[in-house]
This record gives sequence, structure tokens and C-alpha cells, in this order.
Amino acid sequence: MTRADGLGLAFTAAVLVHNAEEAWLLPRWSRAQSWYRPVGDGEFRWAVLLLSLLLLGLTGLQLAWGSRFAELSAVFSAYVIAMLVNALLPHLALSLLQRRYMPGTASAWLGVVPLGLAWLQAAQAEGRLLLAKHAWTLVLSGLVLALLVPVLLWLGRRLAARRPS
Repeated sequence: MTRADGLGLAFTAAVLVHNAEEAWLLPRWSRAQSWYRPVGDGEFRWAVLLLSLLLLGLTGLQLAWGSRFAELSAVFSAYVIAMLVNALLPHLALSLLQRRYMPGTASAWLGVVPLGLAWLQAAQAEGRLLLAKHAWTLVLSGLVLALLVPVLLWLGRRLAARRPS
């Protein structure tokens, strides 16, 4: 296992902790303020679960083949970068603007951000991430991930609305 592999696992664990904090606290927080679109408990928790499963799958692929396929590392990098942006906007920005803690801010800045930055550095040092060569993969993956969030919330609403027979 390389340094990037170990950091990828640690990053994934940090994101799962972050997602759990958000799933537990963010729906109630979203309904108590006006800066963020309110989300229901069920819809958000389903969306977070599906996003977490996607990350686990991506991490598994990264561990298995990331050292051989730089494009796969670029896709994982896009996820890392998306989480770094997420830590800044909305988490840190809204916590500062509202002077009220936004759920996920601490787990993002104590775990996700340092481990994500460390993974990016290690992946580049190991030759897995060639930013100039794989910029298109980074951009495309980032766009897909950004578009996936509303789809996952929609799917979460559908799953949360289902009643057992």
C-alpha cells in the first residue's frame, strides 16, 4: 500500500464521519435558518447514504487500480476537490456569516481538508495525478458530482416517501 492509498482510505473515513454528522444534524439546522434550502430528514439521509456508497465504490476502485490508471485518480481527485470546496462553501462561509455552527464544518476542517490536501500531494508525488494531462477528467468529474447532488436529493425524497406495505 502506497502513501496515497493510505491517505485515500483516511480521507474516505473522514468524509464518512463528515457525512454522518451532516445526516444527523443538517436537516434540522436547514429548517431553522434562511440561507440554505430546507431539507427533510429522510430525503437528506438517503442522499447522504447514496453519496457515501458512491465514495466507497470510488475508493475501492482507486485502491485497486488508481496506481495504474491516472484517469481514475483524476476522478478521485475531483471528489477530493469537491469536498475541499464544500468545506469552504457552504460550511465555513455560512458558519461565519450566520455566527452559528453549520453541521459538518468541524469534521470538514479537522479531517476532510487536511487529509484531502495530503492525498492530492501524495498522488501527485507518486505520478498518479498529472493535472495538466487530466484537467478534462477533473473538470468533467467535478461537474458530474455537482449535478449528482440534486439528483440524489430527489432520489432521497422518493425513497423517504415510500411506505412499507
